Amino acid sequence: MQRKIFVAINFDGSTKKYIHRKLNPLIKTINAKWVPSENYHLTLSFLGYQNDNTLINICALLSKSLAGENIFDITFDSFAWGPDSVRKKMIWLQGPRNNCLSEIRKLVEETISSMETDAKQFRPHVTLARLQKKRVQSTETIIDLSSIDIRAVIPVYSIDVMESIFENGKKTYQTLDSIELV
Repeated sequence: MQRKIFVAINFDGSTKKYIHRKLNPLIKTINAKWVPSENYHLTLSFLGYQNDNTLINICALLSKSLAGENIFDITFDSFAWGPDSVRKKMIWLQGPRNNCLSEIRKLVEETISSMETDAKQFRPHVTLARLQKKRVQSTETIIDLSSIDIRAVIPVYSIDVMESIFENGKKTYQTLDSIELV
């Protein structure tokens, strides 16, 4: 069975509620496909479709390579247009460069580099909304995302191997393995 797999950092419930509360003015103003707050996470690596045997291998390798890695914090301090200032197709939550996060991401990538994956260049962010192409032009002139005050410091206790599932017209994420940090 093929599963759509990615490696991520999940957020606790109170962090998800805080982010969603800060987004409320945008949700009421911008007609977009908003990510449900229960799906907020930071993707470290997208692995694409993997079979069960490869998935077992991935989990074992990640568990071994991340053993002994320390708990750390991630700070998010702004909303931004993604994927960049020219192609404004999404709304992201982002923060400053984080050395601990970069090192964890590097370990994850090195661990899975021998496997066939769809790993892309890492851009730490949380996708909050996707805009329809025809609405992007009018929305970007009306909304200044930098004017919304947000600051979230999120402790990272684990790295999770996740599956993206699309059922009944709804995308959900399921944690398949959680690698605890120390």
